[in-house]
Amino acid sequence: MASDSAIVRYYNKIKLAGDACKPDSGRPSAESGFVPDYSLPTLDRQLIDFFDVAKIELYRLGDYLGRNIKLLNLSGNPRTRTTKTFASLVMVARAIAHIRATGESVLIVTPTSGNKGGALRDAVARAIECKIIEPHQLRIAIVVPKAGLSKLWSSSLSEDPVLRRLNPVFSVEAEDGALVKQITRAFVHENSQYLKENLGLTLWHTYDLNNYRMADAVRAFFELDHLGPARAEKMRVQAQAVSSAFGLLGHQFGLEVLSDMGVDIGKSRQWLLVQHLGTPDLVLDLLSRECLPEYEFDSDTGLYTQATSPFFPARTYQVNEIIDSTFYSRNPMTRDLIREILSEQGGSGIVVSLYECLHRYPVLRKILAETGLSLPADPRDLREWSMTMVLTGVLNAIDRNLVPRNSEIVVHVTGSYGSQDFTVLPGSYVQCIAGPADVRRSLVEATGPAHLAA
Repeated sequence: MASDSAIVRYYNKIKLAGDACKPDSGRPSAESGFVPDYSLPTLDRQLIDFFDVAKIELYRLGDYLGRNIKLLNLSGNPRTRTTKTFASLVMVARAIAHIRATGESVLIVTPTSGNKGGALRDAVARAIECKIIEPHQLRIAIVVPKAGLSKLWSSSLSEDPVLRRLNPVFSVEAEDGALVKQITRAFVHENSQYLKENLGLTLWHTYDLNNYRMADAVRAFFELDHLGPARAEKMRVQAQAVSSAFGLLGHQFGLEVLSDMGVDIGKSRQWLLVQHLGTPDLVLDLLSRECLPEYEFDSDTGLYTQATSPFFPARTYQVNEIIDSTFYSRNPMTRDLIREILSEQGGSGIVVSLYECLHRYPVLRKILAETGLSLPADPRDLREWSMTMVLTGVLNAIDRNLVPRNSEIVVHVTGSYGSQDFTVLPGSYVQCIAGPADVRRSLVEATGPAHLAA
């Protein structure tokens, strides 16, 4: 039962990562509701097929101004083009284990800016396609801000009328993800018991760091196998475009799991966080709030400019621009963890602008030509900007000497896709909501007798 899937290859280590998550299996809380155990089902042919899309590729780009750059491609699933595939598959596998052990039906619910919800929907669809579960046994409902709708992919969960009814997509009129998270939390708190007693649905709110770091630990397992320990003579810098940095925290968690196993992981490690001007909170945490530069409008170019901080764009179209709606977290809950890790091992952050990304775009296309990755010829066709952002940030950081000389930079490619890669979920399949009651009403109508909606 050979497979190229990184999840299959490192299945036993991922189980160890789950053991280290200190589960409180089945215990409800006001915040998260039901939490399934972190155990995974025994691998069989169906599960191997289910995990098949979880591949990792390593590309060696070579030297740039004394820094050796490598790409860790985590976005190989052709049905999502995002690293969220890894955590989504592992979460669905945990749900499958719970369903098999208890006979209960599970409803996954999550807030999302697009990629996370899309990857979870794909994982649920894969479980149905691989005939691991029946459609009524495992379902998903996602809540997304209006800005994230263009990132939702059409799939069997939307194209099949029955699956569309069982797996709804809800949209909120909101500028960012804050209201979406509030509505989702309130729905979970108010309806977990109701859904269990009246509709036989066990509600799982998946917005929790452990759900992601268990699977993202696979990055560390792959790194040690292919690059070995981080040695003192060459600093290894992990670079990623981040919102809350769940992925890098998962990578760090995997290193800790390996270290606890007695594996030599090396100590010459740093991070490079890449963000945009709309939500630069983690970079500002590293530098202090006083480091946010003042921009001046240049009437000759029509750009806003600054020359005081190398950590921020020298030129930008807007001083608070949002390059990609995926990067929406303000005051992320992970900030204390990130501050603690970086205070121990060092690292930095850099903020990029759309102007800088577009300026680098032709060079990035050339750089990627010899890899299995690519960018659309026309940047207006790009729908997921994280790869473009992180590569722009890495090159800017090197040019500005923000990363050590003679370092090895491992760029985490967490997502990249263009309009030609997918069909957008039709707007007619999205339900606009104002609050938790609308979510409950829809789920009741899809599941049980109409009188329960009262």
